[in-house]
Amino acid sequence: MKVQGTVIDGMTNDPIIGANVVVKGTLNGTSTDFDGNFDLEVPEGAVLEISYIGYLKSEVKAQSGKMTIKIKEDTQALDEVVVVGYGVQKKESLTGAMQIVNSEKLTDATTPAVENMLSGKAPGVYVNAGSGQPGNAGKIVIRGKSTVNGSTNPLWVIDGVIVGSSAYDLNPADIESMSILKDAASTAIYGSQGANGVIVVTTKRQRQGKRRSTFQPSWVLRNLVPVTLR
Repeated sequence: MKVQGTVIDGMTNDPIIGANVVVKGTLNGTSTDFDGNFDLEVPEGAVLEISYIGYLKSEVKAQSGKMTIKIKEDTQALDEVVVVGYGVQKKESLTGAMQIVNSEKLTDATTPAVENMLSGKAPGVYVNAGSGQPGNAGKIVIRGKSTVNGSTNPLWVIDGVIVGSSAYDLNPADIESMSILKDAASTAIYGSQGANGVIVVTTKRQRQGKRRSTFQPSWVLRNLVPVTLR
């Protein structure tokens, strides 16, 4: 019997990419694709086991035709592991070594430079705002100077892609969260590139459901003339 199905998040209905779908008690299985879909040949009456990091393992009876399988987040597991770079580490090994700055903490900054947005947002992160000229980015120091003539610029990783020592033209409004990795336990996965610390940026993604629009107004008051009321 051929089973076709889609694995989605039980809360957001977003597709789960790379979820494991295995016939219970066997090694017969597959993984979901980019859209959360899978195809699998199973015997009659088979039970499917669905598992994914950060989600509770689910079991459903296989049915012919199209199936939609919802899995729920495992909040306890999410407290125990943290996804860093290209792997997973235990949370206790990152305590004090990682700071997460959500988009809510960045909305009060009016600077167009992403580097300047981190000023005062995370302990142990020093931001020099620079000259203030248009297009001039700030300078970030996370782990101090490692050599006399060496650079202190951290490594920037945007949506899993290493972009170098600068955020370049990243729009601050597109940022969902920023994770600042400080010590060797969290930066070792990036090798010598992460010697000055790593800033991992997650950008906002499209979500299924109602359309939402956000905006951040700002204005400058100048040439104010005092008025005396009589």
